Amino acid sequence: MKYPLSHTLVVAIACLSAVAASAQDTSVPRYLQLARDFVAHTKPENNEYTNKNRFTRMPGEKGSTDYVVQADCVAFVEDMFKRSRAGVPEQIPTQKFKNWHSIHDYVPAMDAEAGFTKITKVEDLRPGDVIAWLFIDMKGHRHDGHIAFIDTAPTKIKSRAPYTWSSTQYEVKIIDTSSEVKSADDTRAPTNSKGVGRGTIRLYADDKTGVLSGVIFDNGRKLHEQDKDWHIVMGRPKATTAN
Repeated sequence: MKYPLSHTLVVAIACLSAVAASAQDTSVPRYLQLARDFVAHTKPENNEYTNKNRFTRMPGEKGSTDYVVQADCVAFVEDMFKRSRAGVPEQIPTQKFKNWHSIHDYVPAMDAEAGFTKITKVEDLRPGDVIAWLFIDMKGHRHDGHIAFIDTAPTKIKSRAPYTWSSTQYEVKIIDTSSEVKSADDTRAPTNSKGVGRGTIRLYADDKTGVLSGVIFDNGRKLHEQDKDWHIVMGRPKATTAN
């Protein structure tokens, strides 16, 4: 049977679109897709931020019928690496705790490019990268720092308060386990829940170099400048297995 040229073109375009979509899907690291799955499927009653008895569960694991998160930020990130067999934690040279690394292991490792390729320019970030920081000024903090997955490429935005000289602002979505929401569009915001979620933060970059100069939560008022009150590091995991 012969089809009109227009029909053939439509089919060809549809096939190309499907191939492109498939290629895009496979470009997402497995550990990031797992993190997205936990955000999408973990109910508020199964979602808890804690640094005691840390674990995550998927349906069918140890009798669980739901997604469950009982973890702090480092435990969640590390569990996504372990579940995907990415081989990243195995490259970190220090381990503060018996079963888990701490933020004091991850930040120095990222600085030293152990398990990560260090990223300094905001525009170089892509989904699956990691951002972490250690608090320099500990006033008001119960924990020593934080770590999160980058879920979207940075988007340059029109600068808004607080302003700094010679800086460009970007928005980026992150996935983390936290005791606080990051933005009005945070998945935890409707119930003000604590645990895994996806929210928006703003990154500041130097106008001339593009190098990261600060971070602010999108619902926050205080800019955390690099190496003033936070030491911030960004990195791309050196996965040792295919994702």
